[in-house]
Parts: sequence; structure tokens; C-alpha cells
Amino acid sequence: MQHAHVINFSGGRTSAYMAYRLINECPEDYLILFQNTGKEHPATLDFIHECSQRFGWQIIWLEYRYGNSFEVVDYHTASRNGRPFDELIAWNKGFLPNTMMRFCTNQLKIQTGRRYLQSLGFDEWTIYNGIRFDEPRRWSKMKSAPDYVDVMMPLVQWKVSKPDVLAFWAAQDFDLKV
Repeated sequence: MQHAHVINFSGGRTSAYMAYRLINECPEDYLILFQNTGKEHPATLDFIHECSQRFGWQIIWLEYRYGNSFEVVDYHTASRNGRPFDELIAWNKGFLPNTMMRFCTNQLKIQTGRRYLQSLGFDEWTIYNGIRFDEPRRWSKMKSAPDYVDVMMPLVQWKVSKPDVLAFWAAQDFDLKV
């Protein structure tokens, strides 16, 4: 049974801060995954690319593909026109997500990551999510993760709040431009 340690990198300051601390303070053989929906702000994609360049991270860029599949892309080939979202809607016969059926995050992010990890032969993994200590409402959502996924929230354990994250980025010579 193979087990992976996966950093969910959303492309924001908080998840980048979490990745930085995990990699530097808790050495492990991490996979850093970013699941692109094709609807992210261009500055987010630039920030992910810059984190990779500046910190030497190998970030695996994934996109949903029609038929509940995925494709590994990179900064240069990543969709900027909504292709993954459009393919998901097409696969669902034009059915759009709504407040009762919120399948976008599940398919575009969670299941795309799962499919990728399974393609590598992993059947168990620990997911590290960048949820801060000052976001208690978001903690409860993580309790409903499937059994095969172990979700960790290190920023909650470390009692990291938004001012901590902003102070970190203020001390860097680059930042997210959104």
C-alpha cells in the first residue's frame, strides 16, 4: 500500500505560506498539486509559477478533462479560457452547478487530484490544506473527507492567522498581485 503526502496548493498566499513552512520545517516527500479550473485569475497562475521558480518547488498542474479524466499541464499550457469547467459541464450534459448540486469543486479539484494520485499507484494519501486558525467555519467542512483521505490542517495546529500570512509575504520580495 503506497501513501502520498500531498500539499493542496490553491494558488493563494495562505496555501503558499503553508507549503513553504511544511517543506522547510516538516521534511517529507511532498507532492504539490494545483488543480486549475481554467477560471483562475491570471495573477494567481503567475504567483504559482513564481513560487515554483523562487522556492524551487515542483508543482504538478492538473486539469479536469471530459469523461472524468485529467491532464497534467504546466504554467504555459494551463487553460485560461475555462476549458476544464466547460468540459465538466459538457460531460454533465449541460447541467450547471447550483446551491443544491455543487459538483464543481468535487470534480475539478478533489476528484482530479484523486485520479492523478491513483494513476501514480497511490491508494492512500494525506492532504495538507491551507486553512488558517482564524477560519473555524472551514474546519468543519474537512471532517467530511472520504475514509481513504487523511486531511491535515497544519495552520490550525500552528495557530496561524491572516496577519501571520500577510507578514510573511510582506517580508518576501514577491507576492500575489490580486
